[in-house]
Amino acid sequence: FIVVEDNGHGMKQDVIEKLCSQDFKKKIGGYGVKNLINRIKTYFGEDYYLRIESEEGYFTRVTLKIPMLDENVLIE
Repeated sequence: FIVVEDNGHGMKQDVIEKLCSQDFKKKIGGYGVKNLINRIKTYFGEDYYLRIESEEGYFTRVTLKIPMLDENVLIE
């Protein structure tokens, strides 16, 4: 698991949903979260987990679960 958390402004649930949607990049021009999800799927298939939790005015936490790799496996 990789967890990244901040104590910033946080986000509303509808903003989180937009970040992870296909329409986000078309309407707003953002590619970051969707690009991350696509890259993870490319390397790990469906064996991953990404969750974004946030409370407006308090924090945002992103949790990513990816399978452990054998030390002999190289991802380019």
